[in-house]
Amino acid sequence: MKRSFIELYRNVLAFPKARKYQGLKRVNFSSKNDWGSAIIGSDFMVICIMGSDDTKDWIGNLKVGTEALHESCPDLLVHKGFNEGQKNLYPRVREIIGQFENRRKVYFTSHSRGSAIAKLLILRLMHVDGKNVNEFQSIGEPRSCMGKANRVFEELPVFHLRWVNAKDAVPTIPPGWSGYKHSGDLIRLKARRKWSWLFYRRWDDHDSSKYELKMRNQYTNWISELCK
Repeated sequence: MKRSFIELYRNVLAFPKARKYQGLKRVNFSSKNDWGSAIIGSDFMVICIMGSDDTKDWIGNLKVGTEALHESCPDLLVHKGFNEGQKNLYPRVREIIGQFENRRKVYFTSHSRGSAIAKLLILRLMHVDGKNVNEFQSIGEPRSCMGKANRVFEELPVFHLRWVNAKDAVPTIPPGWSGYKHSGDLIRLKARRKWSWLFYRRWDDHDSSKYELKMRNQYTNWISELCK
C-alpha cells in the first residue's frame, strides 16, 4: 500500500491520468469546462483538479479581474477566471469530501490552472464551511489570491508546498505588482539545461511531464518520507 501511494503521488496526484491501484477507489467529477478526480484509500483521499488543456481554459485564465471568493466573505478577493472553476466544482468536491472524509486525511494537488482552482476550493472549504484539509501540493501554480485572501489562506492549518520547475513562467502570472500573492513553502526544481532560448525555456518548463520527471528523480527520498 505504501508503494502504491508513492506511485499515486508521483503520477495521478500531480497529473490526473487514468491509472488503477489495488484497494483504491477513483471518483471522477466535472462541471462545465472543469473536471477532476478523487482517489480514495482506507485512510486518505486525494483530490486532483485538471489543469489548462484547451482554449476555453486559457480564456478563463486570462480573466484577471477580481471577485469575492463567496458571498459570505466579500472582502476575500480572488482571480475571477480561476474562481469560476472553483464555483463550478465546489458542490461536487464538497459532496465527495462529506461522503468519504470520516477518519481520512484529505490531500489536494494539481498542476497549472488546476492548482489555482484547488487553492480556492481549499480556502472556501476551510474558511467558509469549516472542513478539514491536511495538505496541498501545488505544481506550476499561477497566483489566484489578492492580499487579504492570501493572508487568510496562510493562516489555515493546511500544509502547503508549492513546486516550481526552473524558470517556469506560469507561477509569475498574474504579476505580483497587480496585488496577487503566492503562499506556501517553495520548492524550486533545478534546470537541466544550461542555456536555450529564454522564452522557450520559460514556457517549456511548465510542461507537466517535466515536473513529473524531476519530482521523481530529485525528490524520491523526500516523497517516500512524506508518505510514510
